[in-house]
Amino acid sequence: MRKLIQKMETLVLLACCFFMCNGKALAVDTIQEVIQYDDGTYAEITLTEEDVMSRTTTKTGTKTYTYKSASGDIIFTYTLKTYFQYDGSTSKAVTCSTTYNIVKSGWSKKSDSHYCSGNNAYGTAKFSNSSTSKTASLTITCSKDGKIS
Repeated sequence: MRKLIQKMETLVLLACCFFMCNGKALAVDTIQEVIQYDDGTYAEITLTEEDVMSRTTTKTGTKTYTYKSASGDIIFTYTLKTYFQYDGSTSKAVTCSTTYNIVKSGWSKKSDSHYCSGNNAYGTAKFSNSSTSKTASLTITCSKDGKIS
């Protein structure tokens, strides 16, 4: 029984090493932009880029609009996620989708549209409460060499 457990531990260790070397690259979040509104609220636009597999020419780009109160509390987030293919001479947005999360009560999503066109993906959503509304607009682009912006 002990030998079986040792063999299983060895297999798990080897599998972990394999996936660490050949699996997904680490995703890195970077704040690209901060939008300051007149009422003191603001939005942070964050971009995440990730190789789908290290040996392919497919990448995922995720951009998130995080709307915050003047004190820094999150009110809602809106995220556009896109899968891109590239080959060094062209790139293409294959699919895109959006998600949202409302944190502050009283807010709701009124509209949401997203689409892919060429090497770009677009997402726009409108959120509102009883006194105001905010529109989150996001664009993700992939260069022919796989650089996400």
